[in-house]
Amino acid sequence: MQDEKIQEKQFQDLIFKDKNIKENILNLLNLDIEKCKFEKEVEFINGITSDFIIYDDEKEMKAIIECKRADIGVTEYVRGVGQLFQYEYFQDKNIPPKKIYNIKYNKNINNNILIVPSTFIKNTNLNIGRFRYPENSKIFEIHINSNRVREITEEELLRLSKANESNLITISQYYVRDNRLFECYIAFQMVALLNQFNLEYQRNKLEEEILRKIPVINNNNWRNAFITLSSLGFLKSKVKIVDSFYNLFKLDVYSYINLLYKDYLYPFIDLIMEVFKRK
Repeated sequence: MQDEKIQEKQFQDLIFKDKNIKENILNLLNLDIEKCKFEKEVEFINGITSDFIIYDDEKEMKAIIECKRADIGVTEYVRGVGQLFQYEYFQDKNIPPKKIYNIKYNKNINNNILIVPSTFIKNTNLNIGRFRYPENSKIFEIHINSNRVREITEEELLRLSKANESNLITISQYYVRDNRLFECYIAFQMVALLNQFNLEYQRNKLEEEILRKIPVINNNNWRNAFITLSSLGFLKSKVKIVDSFYNLFKLDVYSYINLLYKDYLYPFIDLIMEVFKRK
């Protein structure tokens, strides 16, 4: 998915046809890949059509999804957020799709999802942190180079919302602490290795018992590495690798750092290098 100007219909088709993207979405929602199905362009009452729904073998609704392309303005974004509020209403009132009328709802599973490409924030003047979203909504981002999916968390939205207050310009949606990139590589490799053997560690315990024994320049900086990896979408709670990023475990340190730069960190690094050039 290389084109930053990808049209909404193309974006929808990409999601629907790409097995890995769909599996990534299901994994982020903690849903069973084998039992869940995506249905495209599903109409509800009042002529409202969702881009996708997800339901399982027992016809239980798991999620209603809205997609938006990268280069939209405030009107189109507000329309997308408004759709999420309508989807929440359908779930609260048990309103099924018109042509899949036997779908049932579970009051404990009400996922309303807005999906955008990773170039969305770069291509818009909107501050998505300064909108109200439905209580059960999530925002997912699909990376334009790798098709990997990550969640834009509430914490990330809060950070973005503060940019206006501080008169800052957002050059990237990713939150990066003061790290050496090889520290992120070491932390990622260690977590992936533990996951491979089904070993669970609390982050603090992992730092104290293992990572601080590795002879690197700053052995007290591991917390920042975990914060960076979480912001990039590589880690989820309980110190586990997000499934769609697990194959990065095979990369050597140079390939891993190159991927971090090209896919995520180039806005920061390029800006810093420009400052050095001027000096």
